[in-house]
Amino acid sequence: THTHTHMGKRKEKHEGDDQWDAEARERASSFLRSLNMAPRDPLFALPRHKCEQCGRNRKVYCYDCRLLTLPDPSLVPQVSLPCHLDIIKHPGESNSKSTAVHAKVLCGDDVSIYSPDAVPDYNPEQTVLVFPAPDAIPFSQLDRSKITKVVFIDSTWYQAGGMFANDKLSKLKCVKMEDKETAFWRTQKNKPRTFLSTIEAIYYFFTQWVSADRFLRRKHKKTYSLDTGNVQKKKRPCCGFGRVLSLICSCVCVCV
Repeated sequence: THTHTHMGKRKEKHEGDDQWDAEARERASSFLRSLNMAPRDPLFALPRHKCEQCGRNRKVYCYDCRLLTLPDPSLVPQVSLPCHLDIIKHPGESNSKSTAVHAKVLCGDDVSIYSPDAVPDYNPEQTVLVFPAPDAIPFSQLDRSKITKVVFIDSTWYQAGGMFANDKLSKLKCVKMEDKETAFWRTQKNKPRTFLSTIEAIYYFFTQWVSADRFLRRKHKKTYSLDTGNVQKKKRPCCGFGRVLSLICSCVCVCV
């Protein structure tokens, strides 16, 4: 009886949760269709493989060791970022659910992940924190000429405020993402759609960076579409940053 009642409550909550509706699913699917996506069928077809570092069987990648477990790593595009990315990951964030891990897997040496008690000593003149602090500036006002490192916080929004209070982070200039909505169909409870996941914020930040840089825009124009409404058709998509979020969602799908 207790089990039946518990399951009934779970079902009632699920059916009444408007964050799980079909409209939200379609918004996410529509966004993904607008991107130049790497083929994901080969990933679905692969069995689990042992991680070379920990020996556990993982699908596509090991979220604990942050390494690919594929027999052919070329199935997953590798991305080069215009500057180094640091992610401060809350210890309560599960590795298996953290999208910060996805950034590390896809961008390799361009990404470092730290715990809150191991935050580096940053140079405020060369480092910015992407966080919607009250004094945060929009990306359009950011002078990128001296920026060598960008920092993101990976936590729930409830935990983010406490992490931002870290002295090494609060001293940094903050940049906020404007007019961007999450493509994940299950948003955070009681939060607006402008509250992005970590990987989405990373995606939007760096696509704006490249879009604002003429040299990088010319260099990467064949690897991804800066305008997601004007996707370049290719028989064999190149390994560009524009497909990061697409590949992330593919990896999430095959790992669930």
